[in-house]
Amino acid sequence: MVILDSANKLTYADLLALTIKEGQLFIFATALLGPILVFASEDPPNARPFPARTWIILTLVLLGIVCSGCYAFMRGAGAINPATPIRLNDSFLASAAVACAVVAAAFRYLAILYNKYRMRPEEVKASEEDFIDQFRRRHDSQAPSNGQGS
Repeated sequence: MVILDSANKLTYADLLALTIKEGQLFIFATALLGPILVFASEDPPNARPFPARTWIILTLVLLGIVCSGCYAFMRGAGAINPATPIRLNDSFLASAAVACAVVAAAFRYLAILYNKYRMRPEEVKASEEDFIDQFRRRHDSQAPSNGQGS
């Protein structure tokens, strides 16, 4: 943002306000939801089950629909009839964009915490030790001999 706007000397706050006004914050919020759907939709073997899976997925899908719908409405409002564009409530849409982004970021943070929580520490440690043992056996068996017959 700053590189493209070096001629106008806009501040970060101005660029953030422009991003919100143009609707990109809705798209950023939607992009945050994808990895959360992956965490919620499948559990790895031996992991704790994801709590309230159906309600979380439903909430994420609805939030994605709202965010993408608001973005489409903002971008399409002027394209319907450029001579008389639809007047939008910019302050409401800006507040909605910030609220959607905050909710999406909160969901993302909770998904990261849950991902760390759902794996049992003893199973993680056991799989780590198995990997190390397999690695050592493979590389010890593949080690070239130095030809000295020791």
